[in-house]
Amino acid sequence: MRRRKLLIGIGATAAGGSAAFGTEAFTSVQAERNVDVAVAGDQSSFIAIQPLDSANAGKYVNTESDNTVGLELDGDNSGSGEGVTQDAITQLEDLFRVVNQGSQEVSVYFEDDSDAVTFRVTRSTETSTNGSNGQSLEGAANSVELGVGEQIVVGLTVDTLNNDVSGQLLDNVTLYADANASAPEQSIPEPQYVVDGDGDEPNTFADLSSALSSGEVDAGAVVGVDGSVSITESTAIDISTDDVTVTGFNGRPTIDRDVQDGAFIEASGDGVSIRNLEITEEVTGAGFGGERSILVSGSDVTLDGVRVENQAGSGSPKGNPTIAATGEDTTITNCESINAPISANGASGSLTLTNNYVENVLTEGIFSFGSTAGELDFTVENNEVVNHDIDGENSKEIKIVDNPASVNGESSKAAQIESLLIENAVNSVQVSGDAGTRATPDIVGSGEQFTSVNEVLKPGIQDGTAGGSSSQSALVALFESGEYDSFEDPVKFDKANAVIKGLSRPTLNYDGGYPGAGITFSADNISVENIEFDFFGASNESSKNNFSGGSGLINVGDSDVTFRNAALNVVFVEEDGSVTFDTKGGLSLGNTPGASFINVDVGILNRQAGRPISLDRGRPGGFFVIGQEIRDCTLRGGPKIATGSVADPTVVDNTLTDVANSESLAIDSSAESATVEGNSIEYDDSDPRIGKAFGGAEIRMESNTTDVNGQNLADAQAVANELSQANSGSQLASGNAVVVNRSADPNIRAP
Repeated sequence: MRRRKLLIGIGATAAGGSAAFGTEAFTSVQAERNVDVAVAGDQSSFIAIQPLDSANAGKYVNTESDNTVGLELDGDNSGSGEGVTQDAITQLEDLFRVVNQGSQEVSVYFEDDSDAVTFRVTRSTETSTNGSNGQSLEGAANSVELGVGEQIVVGLTVDTLNNDVSGQLLDNVTLYADANASAPEQSIPEPQYVVDGDGDEPNTFADLSSALSSGEVDAGAVVGVDGSVSITESTAIDISTDDVTVTGFNGRPTIDRDVQDGAFIEASGDGVSIRNLEITEEVTGAGFGGERSILVSGSDVTLDGVRVENQAGSGSPKGNPTIAATGEDTTITNCESINAPISANGASGSLTLTNNYVENVLTEGIFSFGSTAGELDFTVENNEVVNHDIDGENSKEIKIVDNPASVNGESSKAAQIESLLIENAVNSVQVSGDAGTRATPDIVGSGEQFTSVNEVLKPGIQDGTAGGSSSQSALVALFESGEYDSFEDPVKFDKANAVIKGLSRPTLNYDGGYPGAGITFSADNISVENIEFDFFGASNESSKNNFSGGSGLINVGDSDVTFRNAALNVVFVEEDGSVTFDTKGGLSLGNTPGASFINVDVGILNRQAGRPISLDRGRPGGFFVIGQEIRDCTLRGGPKIATGSVADPTVVDNTLTDVANSESLAIDSSAESATVEGNSIEYDDSDPRIGKAFGGAEIRMESNTTDVNGQNLADAQAVANELSQANSGSQLASGNAVVVNRSADPNIRAP
């Protein structure tokens, strides 16, 4: 077992210190290591790190002593054995909190030397926290300010799927707590003009509209709204002067308006910044036009830390956006939109949407449309959408319409969709008419976001228009770890260039009716990665007989689908707990001449540990895998490789065990050339029926080709000799390891 243990110690020092903790990780033996935490500031300022009363804290956080906590990332703290794994994205929510127990404000952030680890703010529990949910805490630019007695709740993302962690996961981590500087996203500049509700003093105003229309506010000025007052505006506000900052200070003030007339606040000037405000109003209607709480039409405008609540219809959701962007190079960050979406129409240049929270919307939570195709660059990260698609139109949580130039640095559509799903707390997105989905077992079935595995792979209408489901397949479908309840209806997947991926080796169960394929792929360049598919046979004769129908459980036909790092299993469990299997000569797990299998495990699976597989019903055999390329795979418990109608098969470096009463590897008559080398074939001699067909041959070749393993061989005997020498198996010593069957030269054998 690989142990990953992190110990965090707490202490206080004089000014100039820093808070630090570290871990040795991905080593076979893990030594515990205490690292003291030192906090910058005067000696009365210090940081406390405390475990939470949460499920994850119970699994992974251990209190070592007073003010010391340890993270046991192998799950041993609870004895569950769960923990951080290789080739996975692991989200550990609500691990501990960082509390300011000092006498002054501090800004806190983490620095570490690993791309695979991200410390971030988490809000999965009801524990109060500063910072935006999902917000990275890595680096000074992402620091969070803590007032006296305030806290942040911290979780971890460990991404060993997309990062090389062959060495140490982490070498060192430092928690910085600076008592002398505000966090960048929360620092409040000194206002030159103040909105205090009265306007009785010089440079003060009763409301924001009065300040901005006074003629006194010049370019670069700061207008502060006092957080101790609530302001009601009776007219629309236009911030048209360049580089003006409007910000709340002394807390976050509330601004309300009592009329509806277009946009409430429009940032039409260039370089405008709107920060730290709470806006409440009634935004009615649906769509982009009409009323909006904040409209960004100028260039290089920033909205930061703004909360907008639409109170139309006593808080019922509406389709009109509360925050809308039409300008160039807009940044919307750390904002909250309640009862209405965040949107853009015709935005240009770059559009940055980070660390935002959207709740309770009719259709999409975040959407963009009307931009010039191929020109807009999006950064959309760490956003969360809660309770979307209330109208039931199958709208996605994030929707981008017009072929953006890039999304999170990605240029291809599939990569853009995958990035949106991974980098945001959402489960459905749409880019330029194609859908992407991300599923967890708890949101599939039982009336949750996806009704079934089929709906994850085929998520219904793609254009957000009412009218029910369609047959369109998702361009990207991601499955997080866990076991997904059985899907009974066959899946017909027809999206070219699609990606179906497990983020941490999930299991998808299929126990539908047979004969016929469980999953049919009918488009090119589909990638299926890091997923286990289990095909169940029920405990009855009818189900077993249906497995003999001749159709592949996975049917690709001529489509060039690639299965990579996957598992394909047939499962039989009898009522008494025993496992029996009978192919009756007709089953193809992969009826897939156009497919490639790379590092795939295929076999008959006994899901009940300790009970053996029994091949005792009729004539076993005929359970085979067909593919254009089959490389680095393991076939166990019965299946064999057959090249079917493939003209130029590649069968390299595979392991075949316990093949049922048939040759293990068959190069069929369609082959015009073949690469067959490095394969290892082993039989279980205790079963008299295993490996005895064709005189015990392990490899049978029916093709007339002499183009084998890159050589133009002279005749059938030369082919047989080459196949024997290029592969290994338990029958080599018998002289029958390879049989080449041709009408003119039958039963040529080697060695």
